[in-house]
Amino acid sequence: MLHTQTISLNNQRTHMMSDIHGNLKLFKKLLATLHYSANDTLILNGDVCEKGQDSLGLIRYIMDLCHTHRIYTTLGNNDAILLHLLNENEQLVPYLERQPHSLIHEMLREQNREWKQFSSIKEIAQFCLDHYHAELEWIQQLPHALESEDFIIIHAGIEIKNDWRETSLTNAYAFPSFYEHGHDEEKTVIVGHWPISNYLSREKSHLNPIIDFDKRIICLDGGLQVKSIGQLNALTLQDGLFDITYVDECEQIKEIVHSFVDESKQGTINWPNYVVEKREQQEHFTLCYSAANKANYWIKNEYLTYQDKKWQCTTDVSASFLTVKQGDHVSILDDQCSGYDLAKKDGYYGWIPKSCT
Repeated sequence: MLHTQTISLNNQRTHMMSDIHGNLKLFKKLLATLHYSANDTLILNGDVCEKGQDSLGLIRYIMDLCHTHRIYTTLGNNDAILLHLLNENEQLVPYLERQPHSLIHEMLREQNREWKQFSSIKEIAQFCLDHYHAELEWIQQLPHALESEDFIIIHAGIEIKNDWRETSLTNAYAFPSFYEHGHDEEKTVIVGHWPISNYLSREKSHLNPIIDFDKRIICLDGGLQVKSIGQLNALTLQDGLFDITYVDECEQIKEIVHSFVDESKQGTINWPNYVVEKREQQEHFTLCYSAANKANYWIKNEYLTYQDKKWQCTTDVSASFLTVKQGDHVSILDDQCSGYDLAKKDGYYGWIPKSCT
């Protein structure tokens, strides 16, 4: 049975986030943008830790806020890595080898140590407990889910059962593609874990929260520290209405001098569905067919490569055009391609002609 906590969100301005992934700088920036105060409720729906460069600082900052603010945090799959440490799971060794940005590395580094200096995960666990008992205890006590009057808030998803609280721990914090599976609860289920762009294979590329009242699902994860253009989302609930705010690390801002509208190209290619079949190559884009997505895409030529006797995308890539109007300010994500720049506006991203800026 999952460890759940019952909370009340009535008559309170509530900010919901997920998947901060150790990015303390953006977390502070988002709180400032929201004008966050002790009168608000803050919900952090899992994956506070890992991938970013300051998981330890972020945990300490949240722990300090908890003394003066109303904050609820759920356990995510990346946070649960610390439970594997405390359970002395030797399978953490390959994880530490491939993941340079981890809370475990940060704790050891602060003590001028590194994991290879220890003979076992058991020794690392004891060392971390000796020096970071408060931080590890905070993670250990995190609930798997929160339940309010109208919402079930859980990092990754729930199973369809007579009692959703019987969802397995694995699915609670690592359910893949929950939005596509759905649920049968009357309450709306709010999740993170799965970057929103992963659901948009045939739609305009964006990273904003998905709010689906028909499915009774809200997805929060803006892909921060996972997608190169990821953002940290906040969904604010006040007086029954939702408002979306985000921050990101895009610093190259340009003003649009010529409007551009073209709705003919949309969709997003995401890992692991990189393999495509070339259909028609043009000067800047190539029409490709994705068997995995059963759809055609116009892929920017620079994002295509021939490898292992197959055409494939080099990384996640937008196949959308971005609508912009004169006077808009956009973030430029990639200006190294011919003819078009990859730009972002209001959480949406896609290609615009270079003449627009």
